[in-house]
Parts: sequence; structure tokens; C-alpha cells
Amino acid sequence: MQRAFLRQLLAGHVSGIVLAPADGQALLPELLQARKQGVCVVNIGSRLDTRLMGNKQLVIPWVGPDNRAAAKDVAELLAGRLSKGDQVAILAGRPGDTSSFERVTGFRHALKTAGLKVVAIEAAGWQQDRAEAIVAGWLKKYPNLKGIAAAGDNMAVGALMAIEAAGRQNRIVVTGFDNLASARPWLRNGQLLATVEWFPEKQGIYGINKVMGNCKGNQYTPVALVTVENMDRYPSPGMSRKVRYFW
Repeated sequence: MQRAFLRQLLAGHVSGIVLAPADGQALLPELLQARKQGVCVVNIGSRLDTRLMGNKQLVIPWVGPDNRAAAKDVAELLAGRLSKGDQVAILAGRPGDTSSFERVTGFRHALKTAGLKVVAIEAAGWQQDRAEAIVAGWLKKYPNLKGIAAAGDNMAVGALMAIEAAGRQNRIVVTGFDNLASARPWLRNGQLLATVEWFPEKQGIYGINKVMGNCKGNQYTPVALVTVENMDRYPSPGMSRKVRYFW
């Protein structure tokens, strides 16, 4: 769908495109065509595959959060509630997704540095139901599991539902990422320790500014660690953060 829409935009001879890709690799042919036409493309949110772009000498400026650093911060908060040697697990997003990779990398580094034992990492594809099934299996396989770091809030909610179904509420520390509305009740009642706000609306603004400017260079956008203590300062938007936009 994105490929078809991008081809339509290029056929319309636009001068600039702000792109939030659903796939980091699939749009390469259209991006190469954009370069031939002299169209400025700015990548926001999940990064395009830098290896593939490097092979084609394709340079596209990127605007988005430092997922690895934000994941490190939330994992350190999780680790602060646990003890060295405790077992923890990580719920990843979709295989091949750059944001998921960066978040999981940040989680792993922080958790291992804190002396925790990462016993499992599994991709739930950003989906609540899949995460719930995975965590239900973990609870049987790892009865001493003490913490779960989820790369997205939908997966964190799935984890919390599995924990609740097993009667293990408040015995396993769970963190999320994205500050989605679905996670807010769990954050409010203390079952979700923290999530991360990454201000996606600002990415669009910065991306448009870059298209209208020199169309060069990468730019990090703000992030904030959200807990029950400060959650009212960071309200979640009503729409899903998984909606993709073109400008």
C-alpha cells in the first residue's frame, strides 16, 4: 500500500515527502526513483534499512527518537526494582523492524549491566494477543521470572493480562514503550511500572521543516520516561501510534 502511494506521489512530481515507513526495506525502488527525480525524502519514526541504502549510496535524512537510549532508561528503572541475578525477559516487536532492534538492544545492555539474567527474548510483532500467549508460556517455563521489558505498550498489556490470568499480579515488574492509551489504566494502577513517550507528532513537524530546509542530516526528537507519578503531564493521544502518515 505504501509503495503504491509513494509511486503516485512521485508521478505527481512532488518536491518533498515525509515518510514513516511500515517496512524498512520494501520501499527501496521508489526511494531510488525519488533520488533520480531530485525529490527530498525525509524518514521519520522507524528507520529505513541503512545497510541497503548504503549499498546503493542512498542518503536519506532521518528524524526520530533515540530508541536505544530511551530503552536503556526504562530498563534501568525496571532493574532498580529487582535484585542481581533475577530472571527477566524481553518482548520484541516485529523481526527486522529497526525500532524494535534498537529498543531490544538498549534493554539487553541495561539489564545485563545491572546483573540481571535475560532468560528469553521473543518477537510478539507489536501484538497484544501474541504477547499474552508468549508470556503465558514463559510463566510456566520460568517460574522465577521477575521482570519483563516490552518494546511496545500493546505487548506490555498482553504480558500483564497473562500475569493476571496466572494470579501473579504485582510479583513481576513490567515496562512498556510508546505511551499508548491502552496502557494507561495499567500504569495508573501500578501494574505497569513505566512507558516511554516519544512525541510522534513532533517528528512530523521536524520532518516538514527539514523538507523545507536543506534536506540534510539526522535529528533526534525528544523522549520522556512516563510513570504513575508524572503520567498526567504526558497524555496519550486518542489514536493508535501505529497509524502511518505521509505528508
